[in-house]
Amino acid sequence: MGFHKVFGWFALLWLAPAVALAGGTAHFVSDGATVVVEFDGKGAMRIEEVGQSDAFMIMREGKLYSVAYQGSNPMVIEIGGAMAMMSTLGDGMMFNQDAEEIVSFRNTGHSETVAGLRGQVYEMTFIDKKGVHSTEVMVLSKDRTVHEMTKTMAGMSDALMGAVNAEKSADELLIEEKVIGKGYGVLRYGDDFALSHIDSNQPASSRFDLPAEPMDLSGMSSFMQGMQEMQNAQQAQEQQREEDPGFVEKKAERQSNRAKRRTEKEIDRTTDKAVDKVFKKLFGG
Repeated sequence: MGFHKVFGWFALLWLAPAVALAGGTAHFVSDGATVVVEFDGKGAMRIEEVGQSDAFMIMREGKLYSVAYQGSNPMVIEIGGAMAMMSTLGDGMMFNQDAEEIVSFRNTGHSETVAGLRGQVYEMTFIDKKGVHSTEVMVLSKDRTVHEMTKTMAGMSDALMGAVNAEKSADELLIEEKVIGKGYGVLRYGDDFALSHIDSNQPASSRFDLPAEPMDLSGMSSFMQGMQEMQNAQQAQEQQREEDPGFVEKKAERQSNRAKRRTEKEIDRTTDKAVDKVFKKLFGG
């Protein structure tokens, strides 16, 4: 299951967490994989793929953490902080917000049963950044637990997008107002997401505990510096090649190699291994 596809759905459900939420457990299917979301009704959430208990994510106190085990040793990373640093590599790296304009959002008048719950079928037509018209189908329900699940999952989007100061796209604004704001929750979103089970049983509080202290990401500053040096070297190479190709290519190559070595070293020393392991196990990178 592609991380960006699943996360794109989470990001679409933007809304700050409500003060009072109902706890429960939800299972949903995307690309053939089943993901379990547990929420406590107080803003905490745990999400993991079935069969991958050694890699999961926990949201608590407004922050999202990745947890990955290497043997019996847990590694915990505060994802928002890591993404805030990585976002300096370029706009749009973390989020694919395609909808520039909403053309229509309508109730088709049809109904569909998902996970034993009957929902109303809606169509949202929008124009993306390339000017292409697209339509997504959503099945919405006013079931209280589904609604609260949707808001809780939106808290994940809130934490991550807020960390990189990402702005809401047109479809996010619509979902905030017309779906969550009207008391609906999402049973199915296109072919990317479908609820398979949900209940209102309160998960044990221990399910939202971190198994270790989050890793210190202060070393990421050196990593970012290395990336910047590599980018500068590449730009210098392109700019000066026309003037003296032979000399510049050798100089830029030395600069790029130094920066690359520094970057690779920092990646190994900081969050890359842990985040990569979590995303691959949880979302099938």
